[in-house]
This record gives sequence, C-alpha cells and structure tokens, in this order.
Amino acid sequence: MPKNRNTAQSHSNVSQKSDMATSIWNVKEFNSLRDVATIVPLEKTHISVSGLLPNEVANRILDSLRRLSISSIFRRSKATLLAESLDRTQFYIRLFKKIDGANRAIVVELQRKNGCSLTFVSMARTILREVKHGYIDEESTSNMYVATHDKNIITATDDRTHKEMEEDMTFELELVADNLVENCFIDAKLIAMGSLRALLDGWSTDSRISLAAANNILRGDDDTHEAIKRSIFQYVCHPCHEKYFHNELEERHCLVMHNLALAALANMLQIFSESRNELQVIVKSDE
Repeated sequence: MPKNRNTAQSHSNVSQKSDMATSIWNVKEFNSLRDVATIVPLEKTHISVSGLLPNEVANRILDSLRRLSISSIFRRSKATLLAESLDRTQFYIRLFKKIDGANRAIVVELQRKNGCSLTFVSMARTILREVKHGYIDEESTSNMYVATHDKNIITATDDRTHKEMEEDMTFELELVADNLVENCFIDAKLIAMGSLRALLDGWSTDSRISLAAANNILRGDDDTHEAIKRSIFQYVCHPCHEKYFHNELEERHCLVMHNLALAALANMLQIFSESRNELQVIVKSDE
C-alpha cells in the first residue's frame, strides 16, 4: 500500500549506487530517527526491535539485502533505503523510533513501491525475520521465489516453499481487502486492485497460487474473500457514466478500477479454464 512518501528513483540509480548504501547507511543515534507516533498508519510489513542499536539494525538489513542480491540506495535525511530485487520489485525500508514510557524500540517498515506483490511479501518476511532474530545459516534464499513459466509449466518448488507461498498469498489478500474496503485513499485502492490482478495472473504468479487465490475469492468463505469478491463485482458492474461522478478525477478513478477489476475477473476465469474441476465445484456450491 504505497503512500507516495518518497519520490521515485530509477532502476539504474538503484543498481549503480547499491554499494554506496552499504558504506553510508550509518544510523548511530536513536534520537535521530523519526518518531513512529507521527507517521501515518504503518504497513503490515513492519516489526519492532528492542535491545539493538540503530546501526546494528541497519547492518542486519544490509546483510540480508546482500544475501538476497537486492540492490539499494540510501536517503540520509529520513533513514530510508530504496531497494530493488533482480525482478525489479522496488520497496522502501524505513527506520523509526518508538518510545513507550521507559521502553524504547526501533520500528522497521517495508513498503512496496512497485513490482510483484508476492515477491515483495516473500522478501519482506525474510528481511524482517533476519532483522528480528539474526541470520540463520540454512537455505538462506529458499524463501525467495520468482515465478518462471514455460508454456504455463511452473518451475518446481519444494513443499516448504509452496507452503510459504500460500501463507504469503493469504497475507496479500488481507492487504488487498484492507485497502479496497477500509482505506479511503483512491491510490491505495488502485494499487490493491492492480496487485489483485497480478496475483490472479497464472503467468506472472505460480499458477497453483493463482488458482488457490481465485478459489478463495469466488467461494467468499470468510470476510476477507467476500469483501474482495464484492469489490470486483462492484467495479465490473459500475456503468462508469459521467452522471454518477462529481468531477473528472472520480470518473477517471472509476474507469481505471473498472478495467483492473475486469482484468482480475478475466484472470480468474482463465485460471479456472485450466482447472475445470475447481470451477464446477464452485458453480455447484453457488447453486
């Protein structure tokens, strides 16, 4: 749910200056960090860390980025990194201070800027876990996945990785539902519907995960999935006529959401067309 708190940086800048971040991200003073209490609601991809100095937290982040082959550049003024993975998924990493009476903690927030939402969730989980608990020397990059396809044949992944991908899918659907229903910012809704479209695309996401997500949404068997299904149908069915809007911005927003919702629905139908048994079960349950 990017909030446009930073200006855009190009991929080339990230790649060219990645080594610079390692040497200059030197956050020595706790009090130099921005107070988390003054920040708009944080992303769900954040943690609080106690007992570590700011520089130790920064070093853990940089070490994790190096292990995952993620480049980054540093914004000194706001203790922020802009990171970019090999598949060009970009995200911000920010440090804040949290003071609760005598208790002091450092808050680490990761916020996706653009790129694959599932790849981001997977990277965020790995980075935050290593910040919280330190690096554990076992399959250091097994949690990273970027779906690759050849005539709709997905590269093999082990059971553990697939289970983690399903967990990431569940988390991503919760983020999408929050932004579509609870968030009042139109850009957040656009990003959420765009992420949903990508998640349901069996060519850009592991087709098994796309099928599971589509199955959950169409069944609407819990509040999260039902909210997403309602939003898709709401924007698909909206007439998008000028008489329904107060201004041009509202009309433009609705048109884009309408197109994204249509694409999400088309992706679901496409993924179900390749697994007819699943679609038959859903149709019968709706009857």
